[in-house]
Amino acid sequence: MELVQRGRATEAEALLRGEVSHTRDGSPERTDALFDLANLLVACGDLPRAVEPLRTAVAMPPVDREHEKARLTGTMNLGEILGRLGEIEEAHAVLKDGLEARRAFYGENHAGFAYGLESLAKVEMQRGDVASALDHINTAVRIFWDAGNERIASCFATRAPIVKATGTPAFDQLEALPDELFDRMVSDVLQADDVSPRLQLDILGELAHVVSVRDGAAAWLPQVHASLSNTARDAGNHLARIKSLEWLRAHMERIGDFQQALGMVLALALAQDEAGNTELAEAHYTDAIQRANDPRSRARAGRNFGLFLSQHERPAEARVQLQAALAAAREAGDPDELGQIAVAHGIFLQHQKDRAAEPLLEEAIRVLSPDHPDALCARSHLIALRTGGGCGCGDMSEALASAVLDMIREAVPGGLVADLEITLPEGAPPNVSVQLAREPSPAEVQALDSAVHLAVAHLQQSIRRRGLAPAG
Repeated sequence: MELVQRGRATEAEALLRGEVSHTRDGSPERTDALFDLANLLVACGDLPRAVEPLRTAVAMPPVDREHEKARLTGTMNLGEILGRLGEIEEAHAVLKDGLEARRAFYGENHAGFAYGLESLAKVEMQRGDVASALDHINTAVRIFWDAGNERIASCFATRAPIVKATGTPAFDQLEALPDELFDRMVSDVLQADDVSPRLQLDILGELAHVVSVRDGAAAWLPQVHASLSNTARDAGNHLARIKSLEWLRAHMERIGDFQQALGMVLALALAQDEAGNTELAEAHYTDAIQRANDPRSRARAGRNFGLFLSQHERPAEARVQLQAALAAAREAGDPDELGQIAVAHGIFLQHQKDRAAEPLLEEAIRVLSPDHPDALCARSHLIALRTGGGCGCGDMSEALASAVLDMIREAVPGGLVADLEITLPEGAPPNVSVQLAREPSPAEVQALDSAVHLAVAHLQQSIRRRGLAPAG
């Protein structure tokens, strides 16, 4: 994991695959090594390749009780990953078999059985089998509660969307939950990424009330409203999004955090624009420009206002704002801010058929990390500019291929890769085709496979986390 944090994920994978090869087939040590490898791939966002080591590990016959306990944990992890990959029926089968194995190993009133119930309930919810999911999750809650197991906090978070889907309150059993476990439950609810936006919006609305009336819990309100605004955007609920952003702006002003208040004003401007309230959006952008009192703030506000003006066919005004924002970013000396504004200004100029776009797009690629979504947009538009293609707002495959090549350069021996192409099938993972410049050794094949998969997974994670930049 230290290697991953230092940007050397390919070395980390090679290290753990080496550990697997040094263990005896069928041994508990090989099971542990395979689990370590799977955990690394999950941490890197490469879920598809985490499946294979887990399958291998859980297929081994157990040699003793501790080995069987580890195999049960791996089976649950395999089912959960399959669920996250959308392989719902296989996930359900794996978790159902795992639950029966847990019943035989632990008994029906043990926390080890409750873990299996909780995981199965999640997948049953994904299958639309709400009645079975509710039965299993309520049994898990009872077992964890009776055992005094701290897992009860996460179990309540898992339970929330299931009971909410039945039209009943999601948080109706929390009075006796200790504050530490209540906080853990709230954190898990806010981090949920497998609940539909509309259902999650209902859950968060109830959670906002729960934390506001529970003694000592109101400190969660800013995070709850931030999550509410993001979820409302995904659900297409403009009113709920704007309401939470207005709450956040007032809160930041009340505590004197004027930088965050500026961010909320800009978020409100975007929300009003996307809701079709153009005049209100412009009023918020004007307010943001007036609030910006340092170079970084002026750069941020000017960039967003310039994009708004460009999108509403006001190019002369947009150019003024983007030029001022670029100057402010250079004054601020923040590479990330400079790169994002250089992309926005460069794309704007490209749409205006202005050749001054090219050096700005080149600058953005230099100062931003290869995995930054804005850098991908810059690459796409620069490729289009140099090849005479479209503006670069559509197909991102060439930009992704270029970014992957940059990311794998240090992990792959020089002179090995001649070219790399990526296609983006609708609703499916990217297809990667690598053209080699020479015959590789077996070790080079493994290193290249690892580097490409990890780079693509890293890019996908980054895009999901930060989103692609607006086209300008």
